Amino acid sequence: MSFRFLHTGDWQLGMTRHFFSEGVQERFAQSRFDAIRELGRIAEEEDCRFMVVCGD
Repeated sequence: MSFRFLHTGDWQLGMTRHFFSEGVQERFAQSRFDAIRELGRIAEEEDCRFMVVCGD
């Protein structure tokens, strides 16, 4: 039996980048979550059984 899955890593979710202003930090964090959503869409399109999103 075989199946497909998508694994991603090194997202550093929740990490604060102190060199960003508050507004930039919020947009940066949101863009990461948007990218994860897009990867989920691709995983579904590619018929993956599951997706793993790992931070540090």
